[in-house]
Amino acid sequence: MAGLALAVATTAHALAGGPTLNGLTVLAAALMAASAGALAVAEAEGR
Repeated sequence: MAGLALAVATTAHALAGGPTLNGLTVLAAALMAASAGALAVAEAEGR
C-alpha cells in the first residue's frame, strides 16, 4: 500500500507541474501497475 501512496503522491506532484523527473513519473506509473497487479493476484487466490 505504501507503494501505491507514493505513486499517487508523485503523480499528483507531476500533474501539479512540480519539478518531477521524467523517470520518477514512469516509476510512479510502474508502482501503480504493480500495486494493482498484486491486488488482483491476491483476490484471485482468494486470500
